[in-house]
Amino acid sequence: SSLHYLTYFTAGANRLTGRIPEAYSGFASMTHLSLFENALTGTIPANLSAVRSMSTLYLYSNRLTGTLPPALSRMSILDHLSVRDNLLSGTLPPSLGKCSTLQYLSTEAPLAVDADRAAAAIARRRAATLSDAQGCAIGAWRRRRAAARGGGGRRRRGGGAIPHRG
Repeated sequence: SSLHYLTYFTAGANRLTGRIPEAYSGFASMTHLSLFENALTGTIPANLSAVRSMSTLYLYSNRLTGTLPPALSRMSILDHLSVRDNLLSGTLPPSLGKCSTLQYLSTEAPLAVDADRAAAAIARRRAATLSDAQGCAIGAWRRRRAAARGGGGRRRRGGGAIPHRG
């Protein structure tokens, strides 16, 4: 495809409907995919993990269902992942601890039930700062971590520091 070398794609707030196309996994050079604030349905395709160059994945504020695919942990340079404000269920996969570059994670309450395990795994791999949209288990972990580090970074409702990305 002529889009094989596409590196940055954003279609946020465009009233998109339907499923996330499996074809995105064919963009080997993509580093940023933003499909936030649309009306996308279905599950998050596990084959997105084939895009090893992906550093930012924003899928928040859609109507996505299912669980967060453990295969996303294969995105070796993923540093920003936001899936909040969807209809996802289950727990955060502990395999996210393999994402040694993950700095920002935004989820919602149903996924945060077992967040302490995933957050602890990520913290063991790298000193990552996590964010949770509703301040559940990840929020508590963030507050403990920020207190231990003496704060720093930009403050967010619910406590804890998050990295500033301009």
